[in-house]
Amino acid sequence: RNPRPPSPTPRPGAAGQVRTLPVEQILDSLSVRLNGPKAGARGFAFNLSFTDTGERFLLSVENAVLHYRRGRVDKKVDANVTLTRAGLAEIVLREKTLADLIAAKTASVEGNGAAFDEFVALLDVFDFWFEIVMP
Repeated sequence: RNPRPPSPTPRPGAAGQVRTLPVEQILDSLSVRLNGPKAGARGFAFNLSFTDTGERFLLSVENAVLHYRRGRVDKKVDANVTLTRAGLAEIVLREKTLADLIAAKTASVEGNGAAFDEFVALLDVFDFWFEIVMP
Protein backbone atom coordinates (compact mmCIF):
# COMPACT_ATOMS: atom_id res chain seq x y z
CA ARG A 1 0.00 0.00 0.00
CA ASN A 2 2.89 2.30 0.64
CA PRO A 3 5.64 1.40 -1.84
CA ARG A 4 9.13 2.73 -1.26
CA PRO A 5 10.14 5.60 -3.48
CA PRO A 6 12.52 4.56 -6.25
CA SER A 7 16.20 5.27 -5.71
CA PRO A 8 18.59 6.42 -8.44
CA THR A 9 21.29 4.20 -6.91
CA PRO A 10 21.01 0.79 -5.24
CA ARG A 11 20.62 0.82 -1.47
CA PRO A 12 22.71 -2.16 -0.35
CA GLY A 13 22.15 -3.81 2.99
CA ALA A 14 24.07 -6.04 5.38
CA ALA A 15 27.27 -3.96 5.42
CA GLY A 16 27.92 -5.05 9.01
CA GLN A 17 27.62 -8.68 8.02
CA VAL A 18 30.02 -8.31 5.06
CA ARG A 19 32.64 -6.80 7.39
CA THR A 20 32.61 -9.95 9.55
CA LEU A 21 32.69 -12.56 6.77
CA PRO A 22 35.79 -14.68 6.21
CA VAL A 23 37.64 -13.96 2.95
CA GLU A 24 36.28 -17.08 1.23
CA GLN A 25 32.69 -16.05 1.88
CA ILE A 26 33.36 -12.54 0.60
CA LEU A 27 34.77 -14.08 -2.59
CA ASP A 28 31.72 -16.37 -2.83
CA SER A 29 29.49 -13.29 -2.68
CA LEU A 30 31.50 -11.70 -5.49
CA SER A 31 30.84 -14.69 -7.73
CA VAL A 32 27.12 -13.98 -7.36
CA ARG A 33 27.55 -10.26 -7.97
CA LEU A 34 29.66 -10.59 -11.14
CA ASN A 35 27.59 -9.27 -14.03
CA GLY A 36 28.10 -11.97 -16.66
CA PRO A 37 26.87 -10.05 -19.70
CA LYS A 38 29.12 -7.09 -18.82
CA ALA A 39 32.08 -9.38 -18.16
CA GLY A 40 31.56 -11.14 -21.49
CA ALA A 41 34.80 -12.60 -22.79
CA ARG A 42 37.03 -10.47 -20.55
CA GLY A 43 39.58 -12.34 -18.53
CA PHE A 44 41.22 -11.30 -15.29
CA ALA A 45 43.60 -12.97 -12.86
CA PHE A 46 44.84 -11.66 -9.52
CA ASN A 47 46.94 -12.99 -6.70
CA LEU A 48 45.31 -11.75 -3.49
CA SER A 49 47.39 -11.75 -0.31
CA PHE A 50 45.83 -10.77 3.02
CA THR A 51 48.20 -9.25 5.55
CA ASP A 52 45.94 -9.75 8.57
CA THR A 53 44.87 -13.37 8.00
CA GLY A 54 47.94 -14.64 6.12
CA GLU A 55 45.69 -16.14 3.44
CA ARG A 56 46.45 -16.15 -0.28
CA PHE A 57 44.05 -16.66 -3.15
CA LEU A 58 44.22 -16.84 -6.91
CA LEU A 59 41.16 -15.01 -8.23
CA SER A 60 40.27 -15.32 -11.90
CA VAL A 61 37.44 -14.44 -14.23
CA GLU A 62 37.00 -16.54 -17.37
CA ASN A 63 33.94 -16.84 -19.60
CA ALA A 64 32.05 -14.46 -17.28
CA VAL A 65 32.54 -16.78 -14.27
CA LEU A 66 34.55 -15.93 -11.16
CA HIS A 67 36.79 -18.63 -9.71
CA TYR A 68 39.10 -18.53 -6.73
CA ARG A 69 41.60 -20.99 -5.32
CA ARG A 70 42.85 -20.84 -1.75
CA GLY A 71 46.60 -21.04 -1.28
CA ARG A 72 47.43 -20.82 -4.99
CA VAL A 73 49.36 -18.13 -6.77
CA ASP A 74 50.20 -17.78 -10.43
CA LYS A 75 52.97 -15.92 -12.24
CA LYS A 76 50.68 -15.00 -15.15
CA VAL A 77 48.31 -12.55 -13.43
CA ASP A 78 47.21 -9.00 -14.11
CA ALA A 79 48.23 -7.89 -10.62
CA ASN A 80 49.41 -9.01 -7.20
CA VAL A 81 47.15 -7.28 -4.69
CA THR A 82 48.08 -7.18 -1.00
CA LEU A 83 45.46 -5.90 1.44
CA THR A 84 43.51 -6.73 4.59
CA ARG A 85 40.22 -8.59 4.83
CA ALA A 86 38.61 -5.37 6.06
CA GLY A 87 40.06 -3.57 3.03
CA LEU A 88 38.47 -6.09 0.69
CA ALA A 89 35.15 -5.59 2.48
CA GLU A 90 35.43 -1.81 2.01
CA ILE A 91 36.07 -2.29 -1.71
CA VAL A 92 33.18 -4.74 -2.04
CA LEU A 93 30.85 -2.34 -0.20
CA ARG A 94 32.07 0.50 -2.48
CA GLU A 95 33.12 2.54 0.56
CA LYS A 96 36.70 2.81 -0.69
CA THR A 97 38.65 2.08 -3.84
CA LEU A 98 41.90 0.23 -4.16
CA ALA A 99 43.58 3.60 -4.78
CA ASP A 100 42.19 4.85 -1.43
CA LEU A 101 43.68 1.86 0.37
CA ILE A 102 47.03 2.30 -1.36
CA ALA A 103 47.06 5.99 -0.38
CA ALA A 104 46.33 4.98 3.24
CA LYS A 105 49.18 2.43 3.00
CA THR A 106 46.88 -0.47 3.90
CA ALA A 107 47.20 -2.07 0.45
CA SER A 108 49.73 -2.43 -2.33
CA VAL A 109 49.65 -3.53 -5.95
CA GLU A 110 52.29 -4.97 -8.23
CA GLY A 111 51.21 -5.02 -11.84
CA ASN A 112 48.10 -3.61 -13.48
CA GLY A 113 46.00 -2.13 -10.66
CA ALA A 114 43.60 -0.69 -13.24
CA ALA A 115 42.57 -4.25 -14.15
CA PHE A 116 41.45 -4.80 -10.54
CA ASP A 117 39.37 -1.61 -10.74
CA GLU A 118 37.83 -2.89 -14.00
CA PHE A 119 36.95 -6.15 -12.27
CA VAL A 120 35.29 -4.32 -9.34
CA ALA A 121 33.29 -2.22 -11.81
CA LEU A 122 31.77 -5.45 -13.17
CA LEU A 123 30.23 -6.29 -9.79
CA ASP A 124 26.52 -5.54 -9.42
CA VAL A 125 25.17 -3.85 -6.31
CA PHE A 126 21.78 -5.21 -5.39
CA ASP A 127 19.13 -3.00 -3.80
CA PHE A 128 18.33 -4.47 -0.39
CA TRP A 129 15.10 -2.52 -0.10
CA PHE A 130 12.79 -3.93 -2.72
CA GLU A 131 9.10 -4.72 -2.64
CA ILE A 132 8.45 -8.44 -2.43
CA VAL A 133 4.80 -8.02 -3.41
CA MET A 134 3.45 -5.04 -5.30
CA PRO A 135 -0.25 -4.12 -5.19
